[in-house]
Amino acid sequence: MFGGLHVPEPLSSDEVLLRLAYDFTPRVEVVRPTLLLLGLEGLSGLWPSLDDLGRALLESAQRHASEARVALAVTSTAALLAARGRPGLSLIPSGGEAAALAPLPLDLLELGAERLALLRRWGLTTLGDLAALPAIGLAERLGPDAPRLRRLARREEMGLLAPTAL
Repeated sequence: MFGGLHVPEPLSSDEVLLRLAYDFTPRVEVVRPTLLLLGLEGLSGLWPSLDDLGRALLESAQRHASEARVALAVTSTAALLAARGRPGLSLIPSGGEAAALAPLPLDLLELGAERLALLRRWGLTTLGDLAALPAIGLAERLGPDAPRLRRLARREEMGLLAPTAL
């Protein structure tokens, strides 16, 4: 299980958000100053439910940033995209990633202005639109980066957690 923690802008101290995350788990990766990935495997016994864990994490983050967002999901990609794209707390059950994230905007993939404009000209606006495209056709049109973009849009795992030291 992974948690994504997003605040709209960096907190006054870069360490504040990191220390907050370390209150919950030692497995924390700073994706950027406003976005953290938390490895939450093995914590289920410490909380009555995932909802309780998510709410505790969100309440703690909101003490420092009122617009904080938290998402819990089986894959790190789903947790990070949901934390960036959905307000408050998002609990994404295993197998429910596609339904939960399909309506989110393509902007969350940080494709760059030119690539985003191209996809919009094709009529694509959401992660679900991109995920629905056939892999071969997408690769023919976008080149070698297409498989990575399709995996992101489909919420497939992108790699292992790379913990950040406190």
